[in-house]
Amino acid sequence: MKGSASFLVGIIPVVMLFAGLTACQPTADTKADIVLFNGTVYTVDPDWKVASAVAIKGNKILATGSDSEIEAYVGPNTTKIDLAGKAVLPGLIDSHMNIVNYSGSIDSLHLAETTSAEEIAAMVRAKAEEIGPGEWILGYGWDHNVWPGRQFPTCEILDEAAPDNPVLLTRKDGHAGWVNSSAMKLAGITRDTQAPSGGEIKRDAAGNPSGVFVDAAMDMVEESVPPMSHERLADLIEKAIDNCLAVGLTGGHNMSLPPVVFGGELDHIEIIKGMIEEGRFPFRLYFHLSEGLENLDEIMAQGHQNHGDGRLIVRSVKCFADG
Repeated sequence: MKGSASFLVGIIPVVMLFAGLTACQPTADTKADIVLFNGTVYTVDPDWKVASAVAIKGNKILATGSDSEIEAYVGPNTTKIDLAGKAVLPGLIDSHMNIVNYSGSIDSLHLAETTSAEEIAAMVRAKAEEIGPGEWILGYGWDHNVWPGRQFPTCEILDEAAPDNPVLLTRKDGHAGWVNSSAMKLAGITRDTQAPSGGEIKRDAAGNPSGVFVDAAMDMVEESVPPMSHERLADLIEKAIDNCLAVGLTGGHNMSLPPVVFGGELDHIEIIKGMIEEGRFPFRLYFHLSEGLENLDEIMAQGHQNHGDGRLIVRSVKCFADG
């Protein structure tokens, strides 16, 4: 299937293209803007053909084939790029991503490589010293399964690390939040607070909230975090897309359920539409709405949304079957 032909060359050993590579017959007046030659082109067509050259015009793939075959597409204004044996692949597509969550994490503590609650507490302490009292400290990526004892953490260690800052650290799968007492106080969480349907509040032996909130219960704390402005979120989405493109990831299926601090899904759609209009979204995103979204029936009744020639497609719903 033809599509955008944006690519990276001379930066990384593998050249990435946005679209599947398909051959088509040259015509007398068809000349390419760019021809890549002397490479190894994996077309990923039904026959898994391997070519050596690609002809590109505008944002479309004209043809793939041998160097001699693609020479027919070279005109006086064609730019020829010698790949020197480098590989060319269709752009990689992530079938399950959360682009807004990832964007927000750029501005947060990165906890994926940590191996203990103590290590994270040290990072929180340093962040508190950097930003001053009262500011929220957010982080993402912890996993108690790789810690000694493999036990869920508690609020006490975060209280000691940042007594004057509310802290909210999201587990690596997005299904649990670890907070300190300041965050629970701002959220009005007490011993008597009950978890909402689809959520759980972890408790200590005395029945007090221990500092870990699971699934729907996370909203109880997240709603206390000041919302991020649309302008700031757009800037972070732009950084996230740049990071994706740098490793050849050119599109994805967005399964949205972001923290409320990042706004709602309809906000994200409008932000991305604006970025497309401004030329700030060189990516292709298939956006899945959440089944619990307010006015979902009305939104779906509007039918298939396609913005920016496939840059943003809204056509599906994400459902949960496990509670």
